[in-house]
Amino acid sequence: MNVIDLVDKKTTKVTQKEKPSAEEQGSVLVKVSFSALDTALEDVAERNFSGSILHNVKVKPLIPGYHFSGSVESVGPGVTDFVVGDVVFGHLQYKGWQKQGSCSEYIVVPEKDCAKVPDDVPIETVTASSTEALTALQAMRDEAKLSSGESVLIVGAGGGVGSVAVGLAQVLKAGSISAICSTKDVEWVKSLGASEVIDRKVTDISTLPPQKYDVIFDPSAKNSFSSLKRLLKPGGRMVNTIPHWDYFLFGNWLYPCLFKKSFHFVFVESNQKDLVLLAKCLKDESVKVIVDSVHKVADFSTAWERQHDPNRRGRVVVKVDGGWS
Repeated sequence: MNVIDLVDKKTTKVTQKEKPSAEEQGSVLVKVSFSALDTALEDVAERNFSGSILHNVKVKPLIPGYHFSGSVESVGPGVTDFVVGDVVFGHLQYKGWQKQGSCSEYIVVPEKDCAKVPDDVPIETVTASSTEALTALQAMRDEAKLSSGESVLIVGAGGGVGSVAVGLAQVLKAGSISAICSTKDVEWVKSLGASEVIDRKVTDISTLPPQKYDVIFDPSAKNSFSSLKRLLKPGGRMVNTIPHWDYFLFGNWLYPCLFKKSFHFVFVESNQKDLVLLAKCLKDESVKVIVDSVHKVADFSTAWERQHDPNRRGRVVVKVDGGWS
């Protein structure tokens, strides 16, 4: 089968690999229709320490891509949720043992890691949604324990994870949703349903009033707990996607004692329950996902270039099935 081989950060090529099969208990063979690019591929391409946490960077060929959508071609023993022909989506797990990539004709995934693509939602949009939406959902619901009526501040609300977080905060029935973004994204973030949108180029985050928020979610992970804890109410929780040094040293055992506030870290995992919820949110448009552009997998280098374009808005999607020439 055809796969994209990520030779280095700037070089890719189409190469051949043996087609996998769904032999293990609960596994599903998916013929990939679309993939999408994300920031995790930067570290994987550089084969650095962070990349090794997300993927086996020594495997050859090193195939990029975590997001996927496609049709079920065969099912392994014990599979009950899917039959041949079902169209599914999800994302490959960010794990150091991961050897697959979704810029490949076929992948094998556990049935518990994917869900059916919802009707009446473009498959490109569904493909682009999985890692961002599940990161936001698991951060706010599972790590921060955002409750109905509570206030949340979303930092970087113009980004892929942050923008989806605005819609999911409404799904979780947050009382007020404040969002920080750059000037160019203010009107868009307002349209997503934020109660308050703060232009970070006009208002510095350090000048915001203290003890205003129950939850702070910072997908960019550019802000430490130490710098933002003053914004949290007593009992408040902050979550980010990359642990700062203080997370490992003090984590949740010292900060709650000292400040009555806590710091959390989310590491997203694909699971069927959350993907089913995401499919519902996409269908009823409570969550909106922007597709920046779609490129044939044969033009992966063009997609990769667009991924790094400062004018990009939304996810870069890669057409795999029928896109090899």
